[in-house]
Amino acid sequence: MAVRIGWDKYEVALLIDACNKIRNNEIDKTECIHKLSTLLRQRAKANGINIDEVFRNANGITLQMTKMEYLLTDGKKG
Repeated sequence: MAVRIGWDKYEVALLIDACNKIRNNEIDKTECIHKLSTLLRQRAKANGINIDEVFRNANGITLQMTKMEYLLTDGKKG
């Protein structure tokens, strides 16, 4: 079983920024998810973290965005 690595404050900040850009129609959601996934995976590798194919992948980013949307909208969405 793979080891779960929690989100650090920098990853959360990037997630919030991405959610806000999507909400403000500054970027396409699919494109944003792909870019954020790539960025977070590259960041982990640069920090010496061994990652697998599911680490911060598009499905995981989408799930986290749904949770964040719920928080950012006081439960009205997400």
